[in-house]
Amino acid sequence: MSLKIKNKEDKVYIILGAPKSATSLISNGLIKQGIFMGEGAEDNMSRENRELAVLNAEILKTAGGVMVKPPTEESILKQNFTDRIKAYIKKNKRKRWGLKDPRMSLVSKLYLPHLTGDVYLFCCFRKPEKVKNSYKGKISIDKVNVINRSIINTVKEFCGLEGE
Repeated sequence: MSLKIKNKEDKVYIILGAPKSATSLISNGLIKQGIFMGEGAEDNMSRENRELAVLNAEILKTAGGVMVKPPTEESILKQNFTDRIKAYIKKNKRKRWGLKDPRMSLVSKLYLPHLTGDVYLFCCFRKPEKVKNSYKGKISIDKVNVINRSIINTVKEFCGLEGE
């Protein structure tokens, strides 16, 4: 017996989460299911595409921050990386593909308008003090909460729940 999939749209899987919150675990599971997570993602422990990580780090730097000291959402959204984001998407898009880099938790709103097909968000949350300890104190609990709020705001907007 074969299963017929009725939804033939391209599928894109976006993994959001602070560093050390199990995003690599989710990415690894998707890779094992044949989802393309970017060149080299299957070969490194973080299960990330290096090109995506570099682009997202540049977006944060231009907005006045880094992952462990994030800039404001307002500052991130003012950045104009549209051409580079579109180029990244064009280069990496497959029938089933994904985006994984902890910085996506802060910059995903820049990508979402350019993604086509059926978009899935995987959101990873972990207690902020556990993230801080796992990251060897390089990130404060307050900054983890900034990342978590950004994820929640993205999900609310994505699902049409902004007023809730």
